[in-house]
Amino acid sequence: MSALETEAKSGLTRRSLVTGAVWSVPIIAAATATPLASASQCTAGTLDWAALAAGANVTTVTVPGTAPTTTATFSITYSSGSTPSAASGRVAAGPQGGVTGNYYRIEFSNPIPNNSATVRIAFNRPVTGLSFPLLDIDATTNGYRDNVEVLTAGFAAARQARVIGAGTAGDPFRMDTPYGNIAPTSNQGNVQLTWAAPVSAVEFRYFQPGDSTNSQNMVIGLGNLAVNPC
Repeated sequence: MSALETEAKSGLTRRSLVTGAVWSVPIIAAATATPLASASQCTAGTLDWAALAAGANVTTVTVPGTAPTTTATFSITYSSGSTPSAASGRVAAGPQGGVTGNYYRIEFSNPIPNNSATVRIAFNRPVTGLSFPLLDIDATTNGYRDNVEVLTAGFAAARQARVIGAGTAGDPFRMDTPYGNIAPTSNQGNVQLTWAAPVSAVEFRYFQPGDSTNSQNMVIGLGNLAVNPC
């Protein structure tokens, strides 16, 4: 049997084989191009508190510039007996920790020993490179003593000159001695927190230690928040 007769019986010709090969090329190319196209649509963004009015109650906020669109939901859980101020959990006008614009405020009125506020920031999708500063961690000799324990593992911290500690339960971020109020125009009580790996939510606990006494308010701030949704 000749080659032509074999092709005729099988219904295949060299032309049909070549045609099939040509049609397979665009399918492979399209499959390769799709991840690249998706990656090009992924952009990081920053939640700048200046975009919100001072006094605004903060719940769920869209992080501008992010693609896919990323939202951050803020909540604070206070320990029993703690008295949050009316300004806590809201946008406040600076200065605070050297920030002259707006920031997110966490505050107690008439704090008592062992009072605490656990702050949670949750996202609608996992994010990488999450970064934000804690503002104005300081203390006074016979008054408040700001302490912060970071509850979500995997963070890196860049401390300014007046902050000591590792941000853990046994070694919280706090002011070095001698104690003294840091001017709100100074950044010397700040800590920059960063999570390089993906996270869906992070938490930290702001508290006053049990051996402190105070009749004043105590407050820290949270500055602009940067995220990458990919």
